[in-house]
Amino acid sequence: MDHYGQFAKDERQIENTFYNLQHNLSRIDGKLRRCTFQAFSSGHHRLAKFNLKRRNLSTPYSPKSLDELCSCFPSRVQRIFQHLDLDLVDLKDVKQAAEEKDWPLACEALLAYYRNKFKESEQIPVDISNWEKSETPPNLILEDRFIFQGVADTVPRINGWLNWAWTGPHQDREWAWFLNRHIHLAGLVDAYKASQDPAYITCLNNHLVDWLLSSPNRAWQDIELRWRGIEVAYRILYWAYAFQQLQAVSAFSPVAQILMLSSIIDHGRYLRHCHARVGNWITREILGLGTIALIWPEFKQASHWLTYAIGQMEATMQTQVYPDGVHNELTSHYHWVILRDFQQLVDLAHSEEARFSASFMAKLEQMWNYLAYTIRPDGGSLLNNDSDRNNHQAQLLAAAQYYHRPDWAYIVTNGQRGQAPHGLPSYVFPWAGQFITRGSWRKDAQWAFFDVGPMGVFYHEHRDRLHVSISAYGRDLLVDSGRYRYVRDDFWQYFRGSSSHNVILIDGRGQRAHERQWFEPMQQRCLSTQEFDFVQGDFDKGFVGVKDRVIHTRSLIYIRHQFWIVVDHIATDQPHNIQALWHFHPNCTVTTQADSVLSNDVGQGNLRILPVSRLDWQIEIVKGQTSPVQGWWSERYNHKSASSTAVYSTLLEGSTTFAWILYPAQGIPPHLEAKLFENHPNSISIELKNPDGLPQTITIDLDSEKIIDLKNVL
Repeated sequence: MDHYGQFAKDERQIENTFYNLQHNLSRIDGKLRRCTFQAFSSGHHRLAKFNLKRRNLSTPYSPKSLDELCSCFPSRVQRIFQHLDLDLVDLKDVKQAAEEKDWPLACEALLAYYRNKFKESEQIPVDISNWEKSETPPNLILEDRFIFQGVADTVPRINGWLNWAWTGPHQDREWAWFLNRHIHLAGLVDAYKASQDPAYITCLNNHLVDWLLSSPNRAWQDIELRWRGIEVAYRILYWAYAFQQLQAVSAFSPVAQILMLSSIIDHGRYLRHCHARVGNWITREILGLGTIALIWPEFKQASHWLTYAIGQMEATMQTQVYPDGVHNELTSHYHWVILRDFQQLVDLAHSEEARFSASFMAKLEQMWNYLAYTIRPDGGSLLNNDSDRNNHQAQLLAAAQYYHRPDWAYIVTNGQRGQAPHGLPSYVFPWAGQFITRGSWRKDAQWAFFDVGPMGVFYHEHRDRLHVSISAYGRDLLVDSGRYRYVRDDFWQYFRGSSSHNVILIDGRGQRAHERQWFEPMQQRCLSTQEFDFVQGDFDKGFVGVKDRVIHTRSLIYIRHQFWIVVDHIATDQPHNIQALWHFHPNCTVTTQADSVLSNDVGQGNLRILPVSRLDWQIEIVKGQTSPVQGWWSERYNHKSASSTAVYSTLLEGSTTFAWILYPAQGIPPHLEAKLFENHPNSISIELKNPDGLPQTITIDLDSEKIIDLKNVL
């Protein structure tokens, strides 16, 4: 084995060890949190289990009154008052009843207190407008039928209890986790508010009591499905919304409310002592803790929980968000999730005693800035790593007003509102290693995303260094294939791997893992002028199963308002088959024409891909293939559509430089002719005949400060 081969082997072992350590740390962290919480509350839950067994129930037992609840579950009820600050003036009636051990009366006084409290105008409402909405029509929920992430199923009952550990028709744990987030409770609340049909409140009461009485036993094997940290936090948010919204509704069961308040203590303890220490879950769980403290400040620990929550949010902002405002998992979806957590706690904690630091607020603004400046012309979000094709226009408009950023309003509305950003429309995020090229801020503008950065930390990374996405004339053309789902099968491997991205495979093999995080901004060459954008990156970490060293260097050049050029250089001293992949959006009708590939949908935005080289390319269009998996696109979790992938294949005898013209057009892209004049490792010269027949000469010198020489192009 040569020196490089040994080095590459050692490097792979180190990379694999590092990845396994990260993965195991996350798993150990989760197990430790659950065990810690179990120790906190085991006594109470054993008693709850005993009370249920004592009644020898074969069907769910739901106390019909506070008297019955206090009789059957005395310990559970009384612990509420042990954890409340009964010295608060407004709780004097509650304190008196508790001191007299009249627990039904104490419960009634406590619920009366909350009814009065949430009538007051100064009470901050729990805002779930930016949170996940229930996908299930409310009438289906009445029948124990649910839809989560686009997948429908009926939750069966076991001895009358809802099976809260049900994983849906695909045995996907994500389905059970969504069930235990109680998002559907908000759907029932909203349905009642719209219709005044009491059936929705009855269903909400029943589901709450069912879960609260059947789920305390942490000894069950489905503990993680009901009591995973992120679900604990989600429940708090939707419980807080329901609790606030229904205080004036007489049908909102006092039994359900008291049981909920008894479980708030468990949720608070879990989120304080057992929250995640790594990854994106920490902000959600800390938001849940802060929400408890701010919505139910009557609990003795509330002040401490709020102080702790703010401190943890401050620390997480510093450790997980780059100086350019990008979350270090480098997925736009989870960037939004983290940003939403930060912003919601800021909005809830509005008092003087709960201010965040200036540095925290500045970086939070930078996180919004990332969403604004990466947005597609049609308003869609970036699709990278484990992301969905989301749209955050409404949230960005609100943030533009909150942060006094008229440039965001201008970007989001394609110039209809706000003020035009200063400088060129292209934008670089140097710590994330991401570059956005853009022709203008119009809705039909040309837009591209080029990734030259790290993979991203922990679970959600893809092997997609040097990937390019393109949109133009109002629609996506070249795409990242998305995430699909987290069930570990061949599709999971495909969507996470290089084969689902616009990169180059070596001997049919994708990229190895590379650095997951940067500790300094990008060193790659990057330049924007009025005439063009230029960005260059490389991938030198090797390809899976390829023993010798192969380095891929890719340069993206955008001739503003016209077209893109991609220059690829493969450095190798061995012959290799290579495959250049170009994934089109499913809505594109893709065909070949001589050596070019194009979408040809009449009256719409299209793209022609024209190779410029002296190589003998073989072209194949693959769509909806399952073995091996190729030609798929995912817009959101659990969704996949067959899409056309252009696969260019050829044999390289050694190091080679070649190029691609990516030519967008409104309507059918014109026929193009391109000739390679010069081809050196560090420079390439192309003559392109444009649609009117005039020759354009473009020389790209990758070692020169000038970089590009344009003749008759503009």
